[in-house]
Amino acid sequence: MSETITNAVKGKYGSVAASGLSSDHAGVRAVAEAFGYSPEELASIPAEANMGLSCGNPTATAKLREGETVVDLGSGGGLDVLLAARKVGPSGRAIGVDMTPEMIDLSRRNAEKSGLANVEFHLAPIDRLPLPDASADCVISNCVINLAPDKAAVFREIARVLKPGGRLAVSDIALKCELPPELGNDLMAYVGCIAGAIPIEEYGKGLVEAGFAHVEVIDGGADLNAYAKVENQAGCCPLPGEPSGLPIADSGCCAVGPAAVVDEALHARLADLLRRYDVNDYAAGVKVFAVKPGAIPNRPPAKEPVPVADAAEPVKLLSGGNPQIAKADGDAPVQAYIAAMPGWKSDLGRRLDEIIVRIVPDVRKAVRWNSPFYGVEGQGWFLSFHVLTRYVKVTFFQGLSLHPVPPGGTPKSKDARWIDIYEGDQLDEARMASWVKQAAALPGWIP
Repeated sequence: MSETITNAVKGKYGSVAASGLSSDHAGVRAVAEAFGYSPEELASIPAEANMGLSCGNPTATAKLREGETVVDLGSGGGLDVLLAARKVGPSGRAIGVDMTPEMIDLSRRNAEKSGLANVEFHLAPIDRLPLPDASADCVISNCVINLAPDKAAVFREIARVLKPGGRLAVSDIALKCELPPELGNDLMAYVGCIAGAIPIEEYGKGLVEAGFAHVEVIDGGADLNAYAKVENQAGCCPLPGEPSGLPIADSGCCAVGPAAVVDEALHARLADLLRRYDVNDYAAGVKVFAVKPGAIPNRPPAKEPVPVADAAEPVKLLSGGNPQIAKADGDAPVQAYIAAMPGWKSDLGRRLDEIIVRIVPDVRKAVRWNSPFYGVEGQGWFLSFHVLTRYVKVTFFQGLSLHPVPPGGTPKSKDARWIDIYEGDQLDEARMASWVKQAAALPGWIP
């Protein structure tokens, strides 16, 4: 069965590569923007790199840094590889892996058009990566792992190629509950990124069994009915009786002859299934994060080093060891504060900052009252933390509305609640991430 599935996926996406779908078509561009790509990002790469096959934007959540090596599993036309290449810069590398020859040819043409010298593409299945052990800082993937028959092998390969401390940032489809047999056993539903999905809990468990830590599988709330319709159109055959608004290729699934009749029948069956079942009841577009345990790999310095203070004058520590950092907006003063946090508290500060940025990629940062503040533009601040003598206090300004409610609080604190983290405490990153996600969605505190 796995060989049948693999051949079906290759055939489908080989046809997509030849279909001419691109950001030049309004429908394809709208899909990409709906799943998190900005118009500026799409304009920065060849239009043919985007074919409307995404279910998220992993480059927006991967926190890529200059000089890093990033690997994209199922790289298609090169959309995420080309965007990642700009983020890691000339001293970094962006590597795409895809099992479809037509996609590899297309992605290489797109890379040549982009003029980027730090990209490469390899023809290979994602459960047998042609890469050395411990060679990547980050692995990304966009709606592809659900298509792999042996997902456990994929997870093991990701763990193998990542450096200790390396990270995984994936957009994918996972199940909220069991699919109806008619949908779950359909080959075209598998090719359309539905029937191959595994339960959310199984996804996380599989990563843990492969050796990953800090695993999160988060429902992104995407409308999968819209995605499934686009997947059908992206196969270059519109639904019977429905105009697709997208070009129809003269080869592949739309070729004239018996193959075209068979493929049209497959698409018609999938279309019928999707009309009768609301996929959102069964599946979710998820954001997946995980870290390979071990020392954090050496990272290159930031493009513009954070000006903590004059080299001859270390940051002053106030009462309780809290760093004195002048009021300012942006990431730089927050990083200056974190770097100046004494001892074990600095590492905790970095972990908190990474969790917040991962959950809220466009978070607003500032230092106020000698403390880092995090907020959402137009909504106020949702979180701050502060160094005290024996612990770090993490405050949620609408903590009373979180579930579960953080343990710290007094009658005078009104809606604010907090958690005190001491040296040796095990930070519950999953709960912290959940609190951050909830807090960022609430109206914040405006001084």
